[in-house]
This record gives sequence, structure tokens and C-alpha cells, in this order.
Amino acid sequence: MNMKKNILLFMLIFGLLFTYVLPGGEAFAEDLNGDALELFLSKLSDMEDGDRQAAGEALKIYMEDDEGVSKLKRDLSTFISDSQEEQLKDHGYSLDDVKSELDRLNKWSKEDRVKLADYIGEGNTSAIKSLIYSYEEGDKSDTSNNEGNPSGGSTTPAVPLAEGKKDEEKLLEVYFKDIDNSKGKDAIVFLAQRGIITGRTKETFDPSGELTRAEFVTLIQRLLKLEPKAGNAMPFRDIKEGDWFYNAVKSAYDNGIITGTGPDSFSPKNRVTREQMITIVMRILNDKGLTFTLKDTGKSLDDFKDKGEVSPWAALHMVYAVKYGIVEGKTENTIDPKDFATREETAVTIKRLFDILNK
Repeated sequence: MNMKKNILLFMLIFGLLFTYVLPGGEAFAEDLNGDALELFLSKLSDMEDGDRQAAGEALKIYMEDDEGVSKLKRDLSTFISDSQEEQLKDHGYSLDDVKSELDRLNKWSKEDRVKLADYIGEGNTSAIKSLIYSYEEGDKSDTSNNEGNPSGGSTTPAVPLAEGKKDEEKLLEVYFKDIDNSKGKDAIVFLAQRGIITGRTKETFDPSGELTRAEFVTLIQRLLKLEPKAGNAMPFRDIKEGDWFYNAVKSAYDNGIITGTGPDSFSPKNRVTREQMITIVMRILNDKGLTFTLKDTGKSLDDFKDKGEVSPWAALHMVYAVKYGIVEGKTENTIDPKDFATREETAVTIKRLFDILNK
């Protein structure tokens, strides 16, 4: 296989990855007769910032894992539709060709694999091209130290372990009278005892009620014990220093946990959706390298008839949230990604996150 075809197929891999995460992937496959690298970079430049960042995050899940290349090969069938596989065949490629080409990433250092994901998220096309050609032309070998936290990655502060410290833990009294029939009762009590979640009033939790984006981020900030970083400006114009949630939002933003609903807006009073909740939770697990340590439940997003309603930026996060038991369907065959998360659903999800972080 000559170098031109190598690069074409190499970039095709990432184009196919984006077909699941982002709109426009079919067009990428249809245009493969051109210069694939330039085509990819052109389409990357045209993406919305949020979509591009989601693509980078999706790839980074794999690139930060020592066995990520093997896992990406395993998961290709999730990303590639039947029509896309047919388009591959039309251009002389098979799915096995793509899987074999993925092995080229094993020659890359982990640091450079992570850099590629970061550059994609940033839309840094010149850096992407330079990094790819340094391996394609020079057959650069892996001589870097792959230990520790790769450069370019965000780091979520550690949560103090609960096990072994129960005697020291001061638990709060819980007086909620409306949670006896809630499916999230145990999670609600557990989190309330630790001051992570609070009620509407002392005796009312409102399990079926919804919560705002500001309220959800506040739960995350309490769970992770996040602190704002000095010198970082707040980018969101709809968050003021006097707001009760200012510190929580700034802390979560400064630590790479959240993004806004726009370049300069966070929409704190908007209700949080199920896919927004899951995206934030999975981002935390990904940043800590915990996603692929979880037990596979055998469940799949494909099991839900409304999987097509998942937003592109949340798609891969939802795939793994279902696979590893972070989220359940609203019914046996619906995931309802755009439904507003209820307070009891949120408590159950946050408790699962707490348990994973404290293993």
C-alpha cells in the first residue's frame, strides 16, 4: 500500500469515527476520491466549535487508554452504519482494511495519540497535518515515556475515598417525607447525608421534579470538591459573581468538566436534559481514565428505538453510559435523551459516579 493510500485510509478512520458522533459523516465517505487528509481538515475547519470539541473528546477516550486502539477496532461496528460500509466497498476498502490500518496508531506514543485528539478538538489543522506526516514519512517510533498524565488532557481532582473513613465521616440527618416510593430513595439518602444533594425544603425532596443546569453543576462541584482556578476568567455572560451558583459553575468550567450552551452563555436556569447529564458524568470518568475499567453490562444504545434522537455531541458518551450501566432507559426500549432529568434520576446517576470514583 503506497503512502497516499495509507494516509487516505488513515484519515478515513477518523472520518468514520465522526460519522457516529457528528453530522456530515456520510458526505466524508462520498468524497473519498479526493485528497483525504485535506478533505478531512477542510471539514474539520467547517465544524461548529462544540461539535469539533465533542469529536476530540470521543477520540480521546480511546487515545488515553493503553488498549484504546484495540478497543476502537472492537467498537468500529458501532460507529459504521451498513450504508457507510457499502460506501467503503465502493472505494475498494473493507472494514478489515480499516481495522488493520488502526494498528498504525500502535507505533505512536501515547502522548502523540492524545495530542492528535486535542488538536482535533481545537481545530488545529496545521498541527494535525504535521503530527500525521511525522509518522507517515518518518515512521517515528515510540520512544517517549507513556507513564503518568498525557499532555493536553484535563485532570479531574480526586475524590477522597469513602472506604476506611466511615468512622470519621459526619453524616447529616435526612428528613425527606416524599421519597419512600422513589426508585432513587437509597441514593437520595446517601447523597443527602453527605451534603452533596439537598431538598426543596427540609422535609421535601421532590424526586420527580426537574433541576436546572446550575443545580446539576452544583452537585458535581460538591461531589468532586472542585475549586476555581485563580486567574481564569469566567467566559459566560449569563453568570454573575453574585449568583449563588457562580463558584460551582466557575470551578467546573476551570477544571474542564463543563462547556456552555454557546461561546459566552451557560443558560444556568435551563433544565438539564438526560444527555447533558450523561455527557458531564462520562467526561469525568474519561478524564480519570476510568471508562474502560467498568464492567460491560451487555446493553447497547442500539437496543433503544429512539437512539437517533441523541445529539451528535452526546452520542459516544451515551454509547458508553449504556454499555457500562451509568444510565438506564426511561422504558425498556426508549432512552429519551432530550427529556429533562428528574431529581431522583440525577441522584441515582451521581451515586453511581460516587461509587466508581471511590472504588
